[in-house]
Amino acid sequence: ETVDIGVVSASISLNGLMANSLSAHTVSGEISAFGLQGRRIGLSSTSGRIDARALSAEELKLSTVSGKLTGDFSAVNAGISSTSGKIELRGDAAGTLKLSSVSGSVRFEGTAGGSVKAKTTSGSSCLALGTMPESLQSSSVSGSVTLLLPDTAEGSAEYHTVSGGFDCDFPVTGTREKRSGSLRCGMGKTRIDLSTTSGSMRIEKS
Repeated sequence: ETVDIGVVSASISLNGLMANSLSAHTVSGEISAFGLQGRRIGLSSTSGRIDARALSAEELKLSTVSGKLTGDFSAVNAGISSTSGKIELRGDAAGTLKLSSVSGSVRFEGTAGGSVKAKTTSGSSCLALGTMPESLQSSSVSGSVTLLLPDTAEGSAEYHTVSGGFDCDFPVTGTREKRSGSLRCGMGKTRIDLSTTSGSMRIEKS
């Protein structure tokens, strides 16, 4: 079964729907979704807010241009994107998690099992992870990049910046310079790559 809803200025409210594919699109209206379940779920808005709660999907895509994006989800793979709208999400991604924004800030709190990729231009990003994924990448041009990781985190980290700074709360070994470095914590199980142009980078204990 496929459910596909598209409107221009009206708001969309979806509650407790189950289908193989669920999608909703709006231009200026808001999208409110709760308890959706499906193999594929896609919600998109131009200027309207998206509030998506308790979503469960194999493939999840949430996107907005200038509207705020909030909610929580459980998915195998998730792709979250915004242009200038703020992203604030809690979730569990067993596979791949991709977060992207141009000028809006990004904050994600939850777990990920495979790879995590976060990219912004001028917006700040903060990833608060309860477990360590296989790989973790976060980059920005002028925005700050922050990782909040468990006390037991082990990883091999590389960082690069043109004029930004780097700080790390974990005990590490390796090469640590002002603009770039290659560090290791514990067994180095998770590969971590951080890069900015002028934004600061921090790896903190949660």
